[in-house]
Formats: sequence, structure tokens, C-alpha cells
Amino acid sequence: MAKSLGMKEIRGWDKPELQKHLSERLAELRNLRVRVAAHDLKNVRAIRTIRLEIARLVSRIKEISSKVN
Repeated sequence: MAKSLGMKEIRGWDKPELQKHLSERLAELRNLRVRVAAHDLKNVRAIRTIRLEIARLVSRIKEISSKVN
């Protein structure tokens, strides 16, 4: 897994780019959950990291949406 996304990095992205990254992270989370169920994942902390990144992305998308309206 790559370095975790920080808010400084996320703030530079526009809404379509944020949504693209969000869909990628959601797919990665599904994959990790499948691997946990199959007892194939050694680093279960990766799930927590991905969930944190998803929360950051969703927060930024909502922030952008509220500024537009």
C-alpha cells in the first residue's frame, strides 16, 4: 500500500479528481475486506488507513459542495 493521503494533498484536487480517488479507495477497501475474510491479509491496519482516507475524501467533497451552493 502507498503512503496515506493527507489533507494538504487532497485540498489541491478538484471535485472530479476527488471522486475518482474515492471510488478507487472504496474498491481497495472491498478488496481488503475480502482478503481479511479469506485470512489472507497480514496487515489489518491497512483497513483503518483506507477508511481514514475515505473519510478525508468525503469531507473534502462535502466542503466543496457546500461552497458552491
